[in-house]
Amino acid sequence: MDSTENLQQLRSRLGSIGRENSERLALIEQRAAKAAKESKDTTQRLATDTDEVLARLSERAQRVKNAGGWATEGSVAKSTVEENDFGFDEDDQAREPQPDAAPATRPLPPVPPTPPVVAPPMAPARAASVRHVRRAPVEEEDYAQTDWTAD
Repeated sequence: MDSTENLQQLRSRLGSIGRENSERLALIEQRAAKAAKESKDTTQRLATDTDEVLARLSERAQRVKNAGGWATEGSVAKSTVEENDFGFDEDDQAREPQPDAAPATRPLPPVPPTPPVVAPPMAPARAASVRHVRRAPVEEEDYAQTDWTAD
């Protein structure tokens, strides 16, 4: 074997190693692109699901708030306008002030000065000859005359 044949063998071997490396790099890039795409799709689905859950939770919280804070099944269940519209609240809505209307303000009247506190007069002393009258003891209500079976 001469040196030219050895050189050609080395060149062909280096060429095959270079091709193998470029194929491996291409395969790695394909896998990375596929993983990035799957990750992006998964993240997008998770974000969509999270938005839907948050929307449902905020709707439920609003229904609880509208129900006066009572979180019962009937108060937080979705209901249509037709099944719960009895027309009673229409009068209340007409009386409520509009949120964008500015409230009428008027100045407060001046506070009058408070009069000075005067001590109450002392009770006159009792005469020594007046006898104390005993009162009858206070009895609790008499339930003897109550008809417990009456409607």
